[in-house]
Amino acid sequence: MREKTLYADTSFLIDLFNGRKEAVHILDEAESIVTGSVCVYELSKIAEFDRSKLKGNTILDLGKGDVRQAAGFYRDLSERGEKIGEVDYLIAGQVSNRDLVLVTRDRDFRKLDLQTRQYSV
Repeated sequence: MREKTLYADTSFLIDLFNGRKEAVHILDEAESIVTGSVCVYELSKIAEFDRSKLKGNTILDLGKGDVRQAAGFYRDLSERGEKIGEVDYLIAGQVSNRDLVLVTRDRDFRKLDLQTRQYSV
């Protein structure tokens, strides 16, 4: 059975660019890995970020289904009196809508019914 495509969250990409062994190990094992334009946005806010590090990688743009799923996550958490970062809703929506597995060390995503591969450094 083929492994699902992994979606690299911003925290994972930062760890990867910094050479953290946990992130490098996950990348080495991955069959397929993508990220999203939302993560590129988050990374671009960091002055030292070199966009050329993403060259040749698949970067997914947000679609209508991704946004609808993100809004659903927002409503679900709001009803429970919980929340996560606004950008995280968009990441989660894209991951869920496209049946991907989120690679992250951000614990906020545990609040959602989302396929994740959590790691720690």
